[in-house]
Order: sequence, then C-alpha cells, then structure tokens
Amino acid sequence: MHVERQRNADLRNIAREIAATYGEHPGVRAVLLCGSVSRGWADRWSDIELTVCWEATPSLDVRAELAASVGADGRRVYPLGADARTHEEEFTHHGEKSDLAHMEITAIAAILNEVTVDGDPSPRKHAFVASLRDAIALAADDLLPEWQRQAAVYPVELQRTMIGSNLIFGPHWWLEMLAERNDLLPLYDILCRIERALLGIVSALNATYLSSDAFKWSARQA
Repeated sequence: MHVERQRNADLRNIAREIAATYGEHPGVRAVLLCGSVSRGWADRWSDIELTVCWEATPSLDVRAELAASVGADGRRVYPLGADARTHEEEFTHHGEKSDLAHMEITAIAAILNEVTVDGDPSPRKHAFVASLRDAIALAADDLLPEWQRQAAVYPVELQRTMIGSNLIFGPHWWLEMLAERNDLLPLYDILCRIERALLGIVSALNATYLSSDAFKWSARQA
C-alpha cells in the first residue's frame, strides 16, 4: 500500500506541473485529473489522465505550443473518434505517459445530460460521467462542483434502461454448440459479452457508473 500511495503522489505531482501550464491559457476553463490517479488506484501500469476543458476547441497549433511549453516528449495526436467531441493526445513528461482529452465545456455538459437526463446507456459515456464524479480540479475548479453534483445522480429511469438493455443474452444453445465443436474463440467472446452485460446490470442495481468502458478496475468497484 505504501508503494501505491507513493505512485499516486508522484503522478499527481507531474499532473500538477502539466495543469499549471495549460491552466494559464485564457481559453482553458479547467484542467481535471481523472482516471486511476484521481481515484488513488494508480499502479506501475497507470498513466496520467487529464481533461482540459475549453471555452472553444483549440487549434492544433495551440495544442502543439502548450505541449512544447510543458516539455512534452513523444507527442502523439489521435484522430477524432465517432463522437467528434473529444480531441485526444498523449506524451511523456518526466518519463511518465500522460493522456490529454481536450473538450469544450458545452460538450461536457451535453454528455452529462445525455446520461443523467436522457438515459443514454452507452458504456463510454457512463465511464466519462464516472471520471467527472471522481475528478480532481488542478486548475480553475469553479465548474467541477456542479458537474459532480450531476454525476452523483443515477436516475431510476436510467436503471431501468440499463437493466433492460443488458438482459438480452442471445440463444443459450449457442454455448453448447460452440463448446461441443471446440470453437473456443466465439465461445469465450459470448461468455465475455454475458459478463459485461451482468456487470452493467449490477452497476445499475447499485446505481453507480462503471469507471471504465473497457471494464478495467472492476475488482475495485466490487
């Protein structure tokens, strides 16, 4: 446990250095520490997850200048995903990998509403809400308290949606067929899908958002 506490402390110190630089930009409304480091779960595999909250989406040049100001090494910019609301990049600083998600504050508010008001069951959006719930503001914390109040709510209608959408397990005879044929890859794929569905149901029954859409850290939430 001492090693884990020291690991968390070391990564948080690096995160504060990065946040101090980004927080000075006039377009940045907040810099949030998220993920395993904000939760105190960091181990030797953990990296630093930061959400940089912007008034308006920054240009690639602005993002490059900020990364250079930090002294970032090995910077890699990711293409926009299907959602197109998160601009992601990674780099190393003091030998530690940092993942940065650049988002407009309107996009953050929209995702919160999509989950807590509209009842969207998307695991990725639920993980984002969980990351806000457990985030630590490293720069300009005036926005985070309201977001966390909203993220603390797990509506009854969302519980019903999550349970209903995860109760479909498919034809059970498939498992017997695949096992008899020794088709292990599709068999394990179905078993993993069932396990994910059960985790979704359990999280809904407990009115809690899963911390990862990849179902990492599930043992920590048990």
